[in-house]
Amino acid sequence: MKDCSSCQNNVKTFQDVKSAVTKIDGGATYIVNCTSDPKICKENAVTGFPTLSAFRGIGWLEGSHCLSPETSMSTRYIRIDYHGVLLVKNIMDWFSPASGSAVKNLKHEDTSAIVSK
Repeated sequence: MKDCSSCQNNVKTFQDVKSAVTKIDGGATYIVNCTSDPKICKENAVTGFPTLSAFRGIGWLEGSHCLSPETSMSTRYIRIDYHGVLLVKNIMDWFSPASGSAVKNLKHEDTSAIVSK
């Protein structure tokens, strides 16, 4: 992080986010230095610094009918990037729903609007 002044200026924010994220079931934080780990940054198309991303697992998908042609079964996550002010509250307001389930069970009465269209 020595070559990223924005990263250095926000170390306290990143530490506080890490502390908050560890309290969320399944939440984890990782810091990657693109200078010393360029392969990871290239694989994840990181071009700006700092980059905050959440990776939502989709390992529960069993059938290929649920995936678009651009997505292969080897992809076990969806990446969601944060594009906001680097404040703990803002990041956690974004992360909390991003870390939750992408699938919701609909009650029978909730499906009528979908079926009638």
